[in-house]
Amino acid sequence: MLLQTMGKINLYTHKYKFHADEVVGCAMLLSVSPSTKIENITRIDYDERPSFGLRDFVLDVCRKYDAIRFFDHHQNEIKKDGTDKATAGLVYKFLVDNYYIEDFKDLRDLVKMVDDNDVGYVPAAFGTLPDIINKMNSYDINNDDLQFEAFAKAVNFVKDLIDNMLKVNKVNQERIKNTKKMLENTTPVNGVVYLTTYPTGWRDIILEQTIDADIIAWYNESKDQYCAQVIPKEKDSFEPKGRALCWDEEGVSNDEIVFVHKGNFYVAAKTKEALLEYIEKYAK
Repeated sequence: MLLQTMGKINLYTHKYKFHADEVVGCAMLLSVSPSTKIENITRIDYDERPSFGLRDFVLDVCRKYDAIRFFDHHQNEIKKDGTDKATAGLVYKFLVDNYYIEDFKDLRDLVKMVDDNDVGYVPAAFGTLPDIINKMNSYDINNDDLQFEAFAKAVNFVKDLIDNMLKVNKVNQERIKNTKKMLENTTPVNGVVYLTTYPTGWRDIILEQTIDADIIAWYNESKDQYCAQVIPKEKDSFEPKGRALCWDEEGVSNDEIVFVHKGNFYVAAKTKEALLEYIEKYAK
């Protein structure tokens, strides 16, 4: 959720090879609100100490952290409190603590992945964000012009990603509220809880409740289909809480059945009647 604006700011970070932690930190500062503008990005040597102003944010350089404008993590004193955050985590904490952005799991997990890689806990596996940002460095990291252009591209790439994450999170929070209301106002029938639209976030919600159902069903308006899925035992599992939606050759030959997953956890049908009939016959 975009909560506040920071107005015009300047960013300072280090020259030469850039890393995911300062790129993500810069991108998050840019993503605070549409009216937050970066006047200048300046890349300095590690031992430079220019005179900084009140609107300057200094990331991953100068060996100073004050949780206000300086966000480096290489100095010894930052480890005294047991913190293992890199620049991305320090900037994220600042933005959340000052209500510039809302704390939510996906962005928090992304920042933690970047931090864990930067401080040496987790290698940058192929295709992860730290790996992608690393590959966005130019072919000559000592060429200031090439590196500045590459750095700006990397920051804009991550900014677009974070902007979308913030937008999706905001929309999903509203959808999750609707899912909670639907589940509160729906009584399961024969172990099936049927909802009139796709229940965003239903796994988290339904596993926190005591509900007399092992299958959840809904109408998919965009595809004009009626869908059902087993309620799992655990959040990140497809192992059913009770019955499985078994794949059956006779059942799938019905023209009204659009799809049955061979993993025995999902069915889609053209009509509600066909869906409920399949559940009645083949849920075991």
